[in-house]
Amino acid sequence: MIDKLDLTEPIVVWILEPDGQHAEVAAMLQDTGKRFELVVPFRGGLDKYEQWFISSQELIINGDKPLDPERLPNIIRTLSNGTFYTLVECSVSGSVRAGTGSGTVVPTYVIVGQSKTNFEKIHAMRSDIPGLVAWTGLSSLSFIPPKEDDLSAKTEIVAKKNDDIEVDESIGLKLVPSCSITSSSKKNEVIAKQSVMVETRSNELQGWEWHMARHRALRDLLAVSDWQPRNFFDLKVLRNEDIQEVNGKRYEGWRPVLSYVPCVNRSHDENPDSWFLFRFEDVHEDGIRKWLELVDTCQQGMTLLTYLAREHKHLALETLNMLTGTMLDCIGWYIVFTKNQTARMKKNPRTGEQQSRGFFHMLEAIQEEFGDAFPFADSDKWKEDMRSAFVGNKHGDAKDVNFQTMYDVTMQSLVIARMWVGMQLGANNKVMKERLGIDNIGKHVNRFIAH
Repeated sequence: MIDKLDLTEPIVVWILEPDGQHAEVAAMLQDTGKRFELVVPFRGGLDKYEQWFISSQELIINGDKPLDPERLPNIIRTLSNGTFYTLVECSVSGSVRAGTGSGTVVPTYVIVGQSKTNFEKIHAMRSDIPGLVAWTGLSSLSFIPPKEDDLSAKTEIVAKKNDDIEVDESIGLKLVPSCSITSSSKKNEVIAKQSVMVETRSNELQGWEWHMARHRALRDLLAVSDWQPRNFFDLKVLRNEDIQEVNGKRYEGWRPVLSYVPCVNRSHDENPDSWFLFRFEDVHEDGIRKWLELVDTCQQGMTLLTYLAREHKHLALETLNMLTGTMLDCIGWYIVFTKNQTARMKKNPRTGEQQSRGFFHMLEAIQEEFGDAFPFADSDKWKEDMRSAFVGNKHGDAKDVNFQTMYDVTMQSLVIARMWVGMQLGANNKVMKERLGIDNIGKHVNRFIAH
């Protein structure tokens, strides 16, 4: 059986007319392991496919007059053996010379399915994020083993779908639990699966980024909570014309999406071994809404924090410290500005606008947020060491700190930033502090924790 979602082996597809079903030219669609590519041949003679690839590189002369070339469309619809592959957000890769040859199109998304729509915009999106079942606690499976002294007793696996959780009605954001139990006579096995999907839905057609921004934010929230980078297990989209009612039952034609940006990896469906600093039970729906707000209002700080959650394993310590310091500076200014702490502000002499009085003041603002529950025993040493490490890495003539001190204070700072986020979402500071001993970062600086 052919896996329609596996394009590691190239397939021949026919490029369709933009608004019809007529096949115009054959091309090759493939997954290179880093991106999806559509290789399109052209005969020369400035046919429209040749114009796709040379129009962005040089002026085209047809006879003695400049030609208004055919531009590469944003959406390309293709068909292979009865299966539609719709390419979204297409761009040209590389350069070509005029004449007979081929060019390469790189789409951001490839939608697989029978739908005839172009998917320029969509009504709904669903994503499966690793660890979301554990983070939400919305398990749809229960396992009842036999008693130890009764080997003849039956073992029960119960699958019962939990109710959906509405998070934000204004953007159609909700958590959708699901479960399934399948059996295989070939392998003599029964497989039980469960998941919690993130869904966004709008009555009006929306661009991909409108949906994708919310799904990335939820993925990043889990990464901040357990400090584990993650991709998506699954991604699906829906347009309302793919919804049908048959005999009073509603059927929604969700279409699977292939992508590397964001990365959707269906071949690896193992959850990370996670210990969450805060969970859904700590923050609830209000906390998720606050996180989406924080991603917008403290954009630079949260962008840096989520980047560090994804890439920290690949960064040199000096780089990690500088990015962490910049993140703390952004969080500190967010606190100072939103709470109008004028003593920590100064006027820019040129523009007259308020700005930070300095990095140390921003660290103080963050520390004060914790009150008496600051997670580490010596808050003054944390501030001094973080300032020395951050300034020492930025300026070659500044006094720096030794490697161990830089590591310790950077790890402490990442814990503090994550706990601050948890507090904004409604998590209890003392509960988070108790979890630091098994946290992915906290366990490395356990000796500094205040007891």
